[in-house]
Amino acid sequence: MSEYIVDTNLEDPWKANNNTGSFNFLADEEVKFSEAQGPNPVQYLTGALNSCITISAGMINQVHKLGVTNFKVHSKAITKKVGHQSSVTKIETEISFDSEMDEKQREDYLSHILHVSTVYQTLKKCIDIEVKLQSN
Repeated sequence: MSEYIVDTNLEDPWKANNNTGSFNFLADEEVKFSEAQGPNPVQYLTGALNSCITISAGMINQVHKLGVTNFKVHSKAITKKVGHQSSVTKIETEISFDSEMDEKQREDYLSHILHVSTVYQTLKKCIDIEVKLQSN
C-alpha cells in the first residue's frame, strides 16, 4: 500500500496552492477579467491520466525491452454542465508510438499498459474513457 499526501490552501476565490513533498503546483480557473495562472482541476485530472499511462508504458517498455519510441498520449476531457455543477462525462484518449511490433503486439502492449495504470483503472470506474491506438 502507498499513501500520497497533498495539502491545499485557497489563495483567492479561484486559485488553489497545492504542496506534496518538495513540490508545489497551482490550480486555477480563468475568470472574467483575469487570466489563469495554472491549469484547472480538470486539466490536472486529464494530465494525471496521461502521465500514468505514459509512465506505465515506459516501465513496460524498459522491463521487456520492446524498443518502443516516441510514445505520446493526447486526451480530451468532456464536461457537462447541469445547473451550477459540471462533471467530466467522457475522456477521449489517443495513443501513438513507434515500434517494430505488428498490430496484435501493439494492441497487447496497450492492453498491458492500461491494466497496470493506476489512474486509468481508477477513473474508468466512474468516467467513460475511450482509448484509441493510432496506427503505425
